[in-house]
Amino acid sequence: MNETLKKIIEKTRIALESDPDGPVIGKIRSGKEVDFEKIKGPKDYYDFLGISNGARCGAIDLFPLETMSGSQSLLEFIENPEDAKEQWIYIGQTLYEPLLINELDGLVYQFYEGPPLEKGECYGTFDCFLLNYVFGKKYSEIIPDADNDDWFQLLKKLQIV
Repeated sequence: MNETLKKIIEKTRIALESDPDGPVIGKIRSGKEVDFEKIKGPKDYYDFLGISNGARCGAIDLFPLETMSGSQSLLEFIENPEDAKEQWIYIGQTLYEPLLINELDGLVYQFYEGPPLEKGECYGTFDCFLLNYVFGKKYSEIIPDADNDDWFQLLKKLQIV
């Protein structure tokens, strides 16, 4: 993970912790040491878990490692579920719709409830997803009425967007 992204995450965490409304706006958890030998997935995703073991960023939820590990049963709703378990990792949700990362290419995709689950937009690598959609201007492209969203307002206040 690049230093710019680390600084943005830390700046946002501090702002949330010092704001009385912080828990309503979002939560950036403490990091967790991740054993890469035991867990599958792209390195940039696990770098994030080392900085923040899950986060609630407005309408985007990124699961902590413990929740993510237990949530993989959703993959049975993807066409070819056996292939899905080898290829996809359920990492969170956007407006309660599944957010998955492709283990083969490291790209983050929005899925839509089915069954079967339908693959939607690709948001790029996990770091790009964080920088552009979670902590960036493109949050407003995927979250309706983002100008009235407390998370997006916080990002503006912090001059991140």
